[in-house]
Amino acid sequence: MQALISRAGDPTPRVEQLDPRELGPDEVRVAVTAAGFTLYDAAAAADHAMLGLPDVVGLGFDFSGTVTEIGSDVAGVAVGDRVAGLHGDVTAGARAHASEVVVPATSLAPVPDTLTMEAAAAVTLSALAARQALDLLGDGRGRLLVTGGAGGVGSWAIALGVRDGWEVDALVRPGAETVALDAGASSVIAEVPSAAYDAVVDAGALQQDAVAAVRDGGRFVGVKPGRAVAAERGVTVSTVLTRPDGAALTDLLGLAAKGHAPIRIAATRPSRRPPSSTPPRWRRRAPTAGGCSSRDGRRTPRRPGPHRTRPPYRGHRTTSPAPAGTVPPGRRSTVGAS
Repeated sequence: MQALISRAGDPTPRVEQLDPRELGPDEVRVAVTAAGFTLYDAAAAADHAMLGLPDVVGLGFDFSGTVTEIGSDVAGVAVGDRVAGLHGDVTAGARAHASEVVVPATSLAPVPDTLTMEAAAAVTLSALAARQALDLLGDGRGRLLVTGGAGGVGSWAIALGVRDGWEVDALVRPGAETVALDAGASSVIAEVPSAAYDAVVDAGALQQDAVAAVRDGGRFVGVKPGRAVAAERGVTVSTVLTRPDGAALTDLLGLAAKGHAPIRIAATRPSRRPPSSTPPRWRRRAPTAGGCSSRDGRRTPRRPGPHRTRPPYRGHRTTSPAPAGTVPPGRRSTVGAS
């Protein structure tokens, strides 16, 4: 198999040939069709120590593909099934950016026939992050503000929040209002208000600045694990660390297939096709509303420095720039078979 590997001290990940991983009894092997490229992938390549990573790691969280082998204890999944899933182990030697991936069966969800594989891979991380962030808010409802409401996680948080019964407003930068309104926001704002909302999902990663929007005794959920936000005025502070969840992802992909939730792909980039296999297709996801990531639809430079992001397979070209508009730190693009 081939996998995209990041080695400490080298800011440019490389495609390397690896031995296929042995399959456990509860695991599934998937031939990857499409995989997402996130800001986290670029950060990991730039500085392993900053993120507490081993010297050698694979890259990539979300993927879609076709099942090629199942473990002896797996039920409900068959060879040939179209599936999507999340690889949650950031310390693994090979992850979603590979010709194949091995994950627990419980991490996978079937891809609806009406959903493309690229779309399924684009949905997975953003949708799961939004779902799990909303779950952290608990049972109470009321007024909810989603920061970064025009980004991948933010637009999903809006759509799901409305379905959950929240009255949802969105904080977006000027020019991105339509994206948030289309996702279901009641209104959009451009500045953080003071103590106006029962809860905030900080998909825009404003951190402490966004806490100001929560009323006394309200709830705040951030998206940057390891970067604590101080509680104030009795506000309950939580941080989402997105985890694989095949059951939840099944529902989310169904919503995407029916057009009830957003699918945003900034660009798709075919990977270099090696002689013996077809590695996945790089898909660059839409940018966050804050505009602070490289997922803004622009062509990325061929020889980036350590703090710029690009799909690291050589020879990629942007094919569909996204309109202006993260979960584990950072977030979004796709990669699929050419």
